[in-house]
Amino acid sequence: FTTGSTGCMHAALALARTRGEILYTGEMHKSFFGGLRLLGLSAEYVPEERLEERLKRGAGSLFFTSPDYFGKTLGGEEKVRLCGKYGVLSVADSAHGAHFPFSKLLPRSLTRIADVCFVSMHKTMDVFGGGAALCANGGVADECLLMRGMVHTTSPSYLTLASADYA
Repeated sequence: FTTGSTGCMHAALALARTRGEILYTGEMHKSFFGGLRLLGLSAEYVPEERLEERLKRGAGSLFFTSPDYFGKTLGGEEKVRLCGKYGVLSVADSAHGAHFPFSKLLPRSLTRIADVCFVSMHKTMDVFGGGAALCANGGVADECLLMRGMVHTTSPSYLTLASADYA
């Protein structure tokens, strides 16, 4: 993506709308709420302490942020585990954790374990503004690619793309 994690968020929301009820927990970036409005969707807030109880009742997807702006992981791995346990699509906004996979000293990245996870490489890596990646696991890659095509420009910045490849 050359539109940052905002574009990734909108693609993830477009995917989530095909799955059923959208839940979220914790603090979310304004791109989540803007994406809901743009796509004509609604979402239910679930407090952290009631998350498992709510997931047991079923849902289509759970959106959450991990790590946050300050690098705190906020129980992201546990949220992914709970989503897997109850068959709910896990969507992690990891905009501030693009660098996590590159050192064993950093927390585990959600890019390989969440169903959908996106990172803003331009925030913590040497990538031009807007450089972000949408990572898909668990068989949703083709659907994510389709949704990306619906929300992302057909004229991306090749300088941004090249800087992401270089990084």
